[in-house]
Amino acid sequence: MDVLLLDAYDADSHRRLREGLVTAFPAVRFTERVLPPRHFAWRAGGNALAFAEAVPRNPRPDRLLAAGPVDLATLRGLRPDLASVPTVCYVHEHEFAYPGNPRERGRLERQLRMVYALLAADRVLVNSRYGADTLLAGVEALLARFPDAVPAGIVRRIADRLAVAPIPLEDALLATPRRRRDPARPLEVVWNHRWEWDKGPDRLPVIADVLERAGLRWRLHLLGRRFRTRPAAFDALEARLPPGHPARGCWGRIEDRDAYRTRLADADVVLSTALHDFQGLSVLEAVALGCAPVVPDRLAYREFLPRAALVPGDADDADRDGAALAARLLAEAERPTAAPDLASLTWSRQRAAWAAHLGLPADGCVGGRP
Repeated sequence: MDVLLLDAYDADSHRRLREGLVTAFPAVRFTERVLPPRHFAWRAGGNALAFAEAVPRNPRPDRLLAAGPVDLATLRGLRPDLASVPTVCYVHEHEFAYPGNPRERGRLERQLRMVYALLAADRVLVNSRYGADTLLAGVEALLARFPDAVPAGIVRRIADRLAVAPIPLEDALLATPRRRRDPARPLEVVWNHRWEWDKGPDRLPVIADVLERAGLRWRLHLLGRRFRTRPAAFDALEARLPPGHPARGCWGRIEDRDAYRTRLADADVVLSTALHDFQGLSVLEAVALGCAPVVPDRLAYREFLPRAALVPGDADDADRDGAALAARLLAEAERPTAAPDLASLTWSRQRAAWAAHLGLPADGCVGGRP
């Protein structure tokens, strides 16, 4: 069984899915072609040019799995030999629910390319029901903007081939011994997201102010990927928690995966302030390692975490949102809660569903068409 696996933006969660599939289906021969996670607009717009040259012509794959913003329709036009290969399109993220950014350009074109990709695939997988619902609603709203020549039934055609398939968690995460909260030490809080504006970093200075005024002994670890430019909120946070401040923990990405997971397992709480998260894999990974989640009551968090872990707030008001999250952190320091059980999201529980989605029997041998 030969599966051609393409990813146009091989970010952390994308790589986790690739690695998980290869491990879960050892009998399948995966041919992987990926593009590095930088220059997003160019990746989304020009990936078909790169893949048309990079994808081998022989042997013909039995399946094509296109993940990330693969321009599938254009690729199939440039490579007619791939046009008849049963194809699955995996949607890690999409442009229809991304928060508005007045500086951004080219979103309409990326949205249209995604519509073409969805129609070119035999099956569409989305990593959450939130992602699926916002995708279908977004496609419908986009097509309604055009003056004419829009065929009827496009949204229904996409919906009929769509299924929800979260990225599974490694079983080993849940086997890690969970540390009990030590009231003698500071509350260890992890924020493990990209250092970008859509992850809501403008809530962090508000949270720091509330916790500092309350006199809480705490330590904040910012473990996400940093970029050459960063939102001003991180400068404001650094002004409140300068180097040497007792509440300042590890700031910056930990490249070694084992060391990163050790840091997560040693924390008490995983915090999210996100405005944009289609599955929240970094939060789920921390929860699997024993962190209690403190997350806003929105996005995909509602699907994967219990109601008690969700914090009502205001996505349009950073001050109110941050204050609500800070109040939950104070409560967590006073009355620790246990991390919820995420066993249902592990590869051992999700493997059969993924085999069905990809048209593979559970043993990874040749199966039917998607």
